[in-house]
Amino acid sequence: MAKKNKRTVLKEIKHTLDETDKMKYGKYLAEKISERDQIALEKKESMSVFKSRTDNCLTDINSFSEALNSGFEMRQVKCEIFFNAPSPGRKTIVRMDTGEEIGIENMTEEEKQEELPFDETE
Repeated sequence: MAKKNKRTVLKEIKHTLDETDKMKYGKYLAEKISERDQIALEKKESMSVFKSRTDNCLTDINSFSEALNSGFEMRQVKCEIFFNAPSPGRKTIVRMDTGEEIGIENMTEEEKQEELPFDETE
């Protein structure tokens, strides 16, 4: 049996691009640049959403932490104001939900002006 004098192999070698190759690669390059830009935009949008969610979470964490550390928090609570109580020119503020007296303050000049009763039938 005779020995083979040749064989076929794949070898990586330099290949000079012709105009067709350059056009094809230019098209591929443009597509990939566009794809990369779209991915970057999607990443930016999703990062914005995650940042917003993270910021909201941190705001809540700080609020709860502050309330726990101080033992109180500020809330909007309906209150009744009793004018000229406990004395003329003073007012007493009472929480409506618990009936707790939360303070006694001086009345403002506006509050000191009594409303005059007018007969609406005249």
